[in-house]
Amino acid sequence: MRRKYIYARKDTGGTWGVLAAAQPMDTTRWMKRGLSRFAFSIVVLLIVGGLTGTGVLVYNLINAEPNVTQVVEKAKQSMFQVFCGDAMGSGVAIEMDVPDSYKTAVWTAAHVVEGCDIGDRIELVNQGASYFGILSARDPDVVGQNIDELADLAVIYLEAELPALEPAPEAQVGDWSIIIGNPWDEVNYVSFGVVSVVEQGEYKTDAAVNEGNSGGPMLDSRGRVLGLVSYKPVMAESTVTGSDAVVNRAEGIAAIKRLRLACEVVLTGMRECPFKY
Repeated sequence: MRRKYIYARKDTGGTWGVLAAAQPMDTTRWMKRGLSRFAFSIVVLLIVGGLTGTGVLVYNLINAEPNVTQVVEKAKQSMFQVFCGDAMGSGVAIEMDVPDSYKTAVWTAAHVVEGCDIGDRIELVNQGASYFGILSARDPDVVGQNIDELADLAVIYLEAELPALEPAPEAQVGDWSIIIGNPWDEVNYVSFGVVSVVEQGEYKTDAAVNEGNSGGPMLDSRGRVLGLVSYKPVMAESTVTGSDAVVNRAEGIAAIKRLRLACEVVLTGMRECPFKY
């Protein structure tokens, strides 16, 4: 079969213009070459685009900021109201090995359970459901000591298995902080701030903290536990002592006891402490 030709004028600088005017061109071969080059270009673009797209996707997955709403909703499953006599505070289940016959470790501030004795049954409420755990250890174990100088941590073991949160790596100044607890008549009240100070045994944050938040967790942006709410610094405004003393509670500052303190004074019988920070 004869191939079809089209005539095209080649650039000869005008010297061979007349002869060039009648030069035939193989359209089939020309089309094949054109299509081959086009297809090759498309393949290259797809490969480069695919690799680039995959790289961007992986980067975004690794560096994506967590959804704060989801972080908070997950954390609430591990939150507790802690009752000891007339006192009420907050507590949180944290991932760690527990003694035989127990399934969950709930942590709170020692001063929340200072009216109870080691071995007492402690009432815990999680999302409306009541549980009873055993107060296993705390520091300080003597009522009336200055909690700002001590760990102010206590652990309660439950036989029921409930969701627990992961301990967080060490925070840096400026990191986001999330406070969840039970201030006043609120349950699982959430406030946000930043880590303002990093100390050996404490963090300080500007997130709102009130009475009832004690023992509740400060979380990082991924819902991991940085520490437990302990106290707000106060400063006396006069030389009057006793019940008539006037104090100024520092606004915008709350002290959070780091979990690492538990290794030194609460979990002393464990071969390996679960909290490095």
